[in-house]
Amino acid sequence: MNDSIQKYLSQLEQKPLFGHRVLVTRARSQSSELVKRLADLGGEPIEMPVIRTVMPSDLSQIDTALQEIAHFDWIVLTSVNGAEFFFQRLGELQLDIGEIEQVKIAAVGPKTVQVIEAKGVQVDLVPLSFRAEDLIEQLLRMVEPGQKVLLPRSNLAREILPIALRQVGCIVVEVDLYETQLDTGDAERVAHYLEQGTLDMITFTSSSTVQNFVKVMKSIHPDIQALLSTTQLVCIGPVTADAAIKRGLNVAAIADPYTMEGLIQAVLRVAKQSSKKL
Repeated sequence: MNDSIQKYLSQLEQKPLFGHRVLVTRARSQSSELVKRLADLGGEPIEMPVIRTVMPSDLSQIDTALQEIAHFDWIVLTSVNGAEFFFQRLGELQLDIGEIEQVKIAAVGPKTVQVIEAKGVQVDLVPLSFRAEDLIEQLLRMVEPGQKVLLPRSNLAREILPIALRQVGCIVVEVDLYETQLDTGDAERVAHYLEQGTLDMITFTSSSTVQNFVKVMKSIHPDIQALLSTTQLVCIGPVTADAAIKRGLNVAAIADPYTMEGLIQAVLRVAKQSSKKL
């Protein structure tokens, strides 16, 4: 064997995820960072995006809100997707970002903040952790009754935030800025890995990825618990983990913090605990 190949293989075997095949279920448009990190750590990432995000076919609701953006007191962006679609549509409507200067911005997660600040817009509130409950706790200390709050979100977003804001007297405008849709991905190949017991871990980055993965897999193999019996599930946060548990699935690890890096560290913890190799 060529010395350089031998050296490469030797180095690869020393990496913490060597011998571990890890499924990535998040949308393909957002999976590249996670896939690269898993590969750099010696793992074999398998992509099966079970969701895709698209703008809704009817944009009248969001367009009306954006054209009146200066009349809002707060804009709350709870995801990277939300921030990206928000600024994309602002640009498509040729609206001046300067209109947002007098509006306070709340954002969830460092990646969401990066997207916003890259547009030259200041973020006024970032919760210490990345759950809706923590955002609510801090936001309720800052809003006042009668203030107008814009929530541009996914069509599948939880209702806990708008309910809490309305209870303290805020005027809340909810708009479906993007839709989260089912994507079947490479389901047959993944089902084969699971049936053979050769898929070590599955990463879930949202409740939608859990829901859609289970739906797709059940269409191939109805007994989802048996199908996943030799595979460890790693979730990005407690809300995502709850979605898995409610569907009868066992969660091996939950990221802390609830970020992509936290998810990777959770994968590493699971790999360290497992002696299974390909």
